Amino acid sequence: MVFKAEASQLDALNEEINKNPKNYRAHFSLAGILLDSKDYHGAVEKYQFLIDTNEISPLPVIEPFKNTSQLLGRIHMGLGFALDFLNDDQKAIEELNKAVLIDPELENHLMLQTTLGAIYGDLGLKAKELDRYQRVIEIDPKFYRAYLNLAIALGEIGKIPQAIKVLMRVIVIKPDYAKAYYQLGVAHEIMNNPKKSIKYYLIAQKLYSNLKDEESEKEIKRHLDQLYKTTG
Repeated sequence: MVFKAEASQLDALNEEINKNPKNYRAHFSLAGILLDSKDYHGAVEKYQFLIDTNEISPLPVIEPFKNTSQLLGRIHMGLGFALDFLNDDQKAIEELNKAVLIDPELENHLMLQTTLGAIYGDLGLKAKELDRYQRVIEIDPKFYRAYLNLAIALGEIGKIPQAIKVLMRVIVIKPDYAKAYYQLGVAHEIMNNPKKSIKYYLIAQKLYSNLKDEESEKEIKRHLDQLYKTTG
């Protein structure tokens, strides 16, 4: 869904591009908005356009980047993110690694490295996935998204108690993170601890309600109905 503010920005950027097709700042900004608005095919097309253009003639440095390497690194990173959402795992890995190769500073980019971990997980490469999340946490011990992904990955390989410990760390860092409470509910349900499971599901349900995420609320209700039925 494209929100009104995003639609307005898209229109303005397209108008700038129509006036000056070589306005690469506008092209780059447009790619980012397409990515944020979940138009992943559009984002891929726009990032690829910038890459192809650079191969013909080097792109000029645009704000806020200091050099071409920073710009190209972000372009390949954006393309990698879009490809990940389109489940094109191998190409996504290729683009994200290329981004780091072009701009080594991205070696410490939290979301890039976390995304690589998630893709490795999708490919069944659990050791590489876990290692990647651990590296991200070493870079920033408060990056809660990496902790959440780590907890989910641990749960997937049957290490539920370890996953619960990691999730408890998440809610210390970010007390209003609905996904963490939901995963705690799932973990305790697997551990046959219905009281704690219900407790965390109810917290998650309230947080999702505040976010107006009806789909997640329905999923939690399904879990709660089953737990109430089981516990009487």
